[in-house]
Amino acid sequence: MKVSSFFNRMIRGPSISHSIIYGIFAGFAFYSSYVCWRGIKLFICSTQDISIQSRWRYLEKQQLYTRELGHDVASSYVSNLVSEYDPTALRLPGQQFDSKLKF
Repeated sequence: MKVSSFFNRMIRGPSISHSIIYGIFAGFAFYSSYVCWRGIKLFICSTQDISIQSRWRYLEKQQLYTRELGHDVASSYVSNLVSEYDPTALRLPGQQFDSKLKF
């Protein structure tokens, strides 16, 4: 009888053991609910994919910019070559100018 009355007092009444048991179970309940909440939040509201997509968009923009810059540099190089093109320098001295060398 004494053992059962001890456990009854521990569970029912306002005692130190009751407070300790209540604190342990409340801590487990709170921590497990916190872990579940973090899992749900990470599963539903994960921002890692958004940041990775943003980095990919930034990389694509950089690639487009460097590609356009390369085209601009190549076209300016060709236009500089065209401005220096002299068709009369291609004929031999004393010969007629060939019409296929004209623009």
